[in-house]
Amino acid sequence: MALLALLVGVLLSEAERVDVVQPRHWAGAIALTTLGVLNVLAANPLTLLVLWTALDIAEALLWLRRLQGERDREHVVIGLAARLGGTVLLWGSTVYAPAFDFRQVPDEVALWLLLAGGLRLGVLPPYRLRLQGGGWPRGVGTLIRLIPAAGSLMLIGRVSDTKADFPFPSVLVALILLASLSGAFSWLTGRSARRERGSWILGMAGLTLLAAVMRLPTASLAWGVGGLLGAVPLFFSDRPSRPERVFTLCAGLGLSALPFTPLWAGAALLTRSAPLAAIGAGASYLMLLSGWWRFGWRQSTEVTDRPVWARAIGALGIFLVVVTWWVAAWLGGVRPPEPGYWQVPLAWVGGGFLALSVVLARLWAAHRQSPAGRRAAFPRLNVYGALWQVYRFLIRLARLVSQLLEGEGGVLWALLLLLLLFSFLRFATGG
Repeated sequence: MALLALLVGVLLSEAERVDVVQPRHWAGAIALTTLGVLNVLAANPLTLLVLWTALDIAEALLWLRRLQGERDREHVVIGLAARLGGTVLLWGSTVYAPAFDFRQVPDEVALWLLLAGGLRLGVLPPYRLRLQGGGWPRGVGTLIRLIPAAGSLMLIGRVSDTKADFPFPSVLVALILLASLSGAFSWLTGRSARRERGSWILGMAGLTLLAAVMRLPTASLAWGVGGLLGAVPLFFSDRPSRPERVFTLCAGLGLSALPFTPLWAGAALLTRSAPLAAIGAGASYLMLLSGWWRFGWRQSTEVTDRPVWARAIGALGIFLVVVTWWVAAWLGGVRPPEPGYWQVPLAWVGGGFLALSVVLARLWAAHRQSPAGRRAAFPRLNVYGALWQVYRFLIRLARLVSQLLEGEGGVLWALLLLLLLFSFLRFATGG
């Protein structure tokens, strides 16, 4: 239901831009959403494996067709390889449990599914591909980034309902928090919400996985759906009309984790986790919420020359997304599932985080508007910077070896490498 509402919202928000959005964009958006819905509804790993592969290939072809820079195209290929790695892990789970479905996930495959979803989301291990441009219309570009994440987020929600004990939980929690904090910091310090869509997904996906590791299924589902729909109003419009700002404010309240809001169940992650994990999750959530309010306040200039029908349709698109999110949360039950929740002193933790996020967003906006803030350059957390350099070094080394073997002395070089390899194998085996 959330993905269908997202598609309808995109179609309505782009209706006024008929000069930019072409029929193939509409067809691509509908086809991509169809694959996303099938991913979410997949009942067994083999079906999900086929759908993941189809979605990955379609997404990679879309990006490679639009991007021309060598570095961007390289990032697309690496992202495809990472997602296919998650698909391989999903296939590996069938070795341990040949016949199972997602209605009741066996405990012995929970780790495989968690790693598969985490790898596809860029959380386990932490990585982020900053793909910009592509010339996509704003709504279609949002779909291309959110739809592939939907199936992985729903898989994580199913894993969180198991009773499995994950090995090395401290390492898992540390990696998840590292990815979530990296995405949240980039979201808070980014230039615009649309440029930082990947950072938003990474930050919220980290909290979704953390709730799954803590075995909080309701909280994991709340964070996952919030990551899909919570920031969509910011992605749809840079200069909204007054009705659009009202509906955007409703989305912000939904992210506040106040009682009876869609993210209320997610507050259990902050009250039921281990102290260090709760502190890390709270810091990530605070930066995500502060960044949301910061981008929301920057959308203050209304375009008065937009036709009335365009403003009405744009507001209707945002309204459908926000209402669907709230209704889905209420139908699923927005009450925290853990017994004794009301006895916890932090039962109204959402109110505190809401107040802190508003203050932090205001302070950050004031700092960025000051001369010192405009000159400041905030560092980005590049978790895979060193590994990326190692990868490029290996590529250059492989090209050098290829050139040597293809040259005039290629046969001699091949014999030399063969002798070196044979000597190394004899030394390693003690022969």
